[in-house]
Amino acid sequence: YHVAIFPRQYGDYVTTLLSGARSGDRVANSVRYTVRNGDSLWTIARRHDITVSRLRSANGIQGSRIFAGQVLTVPSR
Repeated sequence: YHVAIFPRQYGDYVTTLLSGARSGDRVANSVRYTVRNGDSLWTIARRHDITVSRLRSANGIQGSRIFAGQVLTVPSR
């Protein structure tokens, strides 16, 4: 069983998983990631095994500036 400390985020996570499982669409398998202090596009991309270019494109980011608390869409590999 799961203990939901952050019920809204957990609910969004479960909804994302279920919608991706039903549709079979690779785009539906993206993950929402909340940027933390010290994160960079490079570290986030590396952690999720994608390119920085792909991460920028998925989020409409032209530069390299991100901030703590920002929610990014991380596409599946």
